[in-house]
Amino acid sequence: QSYMIYGNQWDEVMDWLVDTEAKKSDEINVNSSSWGNYSGSSGAAAVEGAGRPQESGFSDAWSANNIYDLAGNYFDWTQEANEADYRVGRGGDYRYAGKYDAPASVRVNNTPDDTRSYYSCRPALYIKSSTET
Repeated sequence: QSYMIYGNQWDEVMDWLVDTEAKKSDEINVNSSSWGNYSGSSGAAAVEGAGRPQESGFSDAWSANNIYDLAGNYFDWTQEANEADYRVGRGGDYRYAGKYDAPASVRVNNTPDDTRSYYSCRPALYIKSSTET
């Protein structure tokens, strides 16, 4: 089964990145520029093409635990709600520096009918085992 990711699932992925030591807490919550596609990408993430929208998988430097674009590139819509009229985008996008303004853990609010070009959608996939009913 697949569906649009929930905000709490995004948070779980961020925690998992820290638990597996793929990223440090500060790289998730404060400054994701070293591993995401941002206008302020730094270190290995500052590849040719950074700071512009790219297809997922464009650079291995923009991945963590083999998951691409959790930091930067495009905001990902989630099913998380903020009040009655807003849905939450996560992860930042290429227009931001990735420091404080839009690290991987960021939450931004927009109405569900917002059609900005820097939003994307990340599905969650649940695989049932043959023993589940």
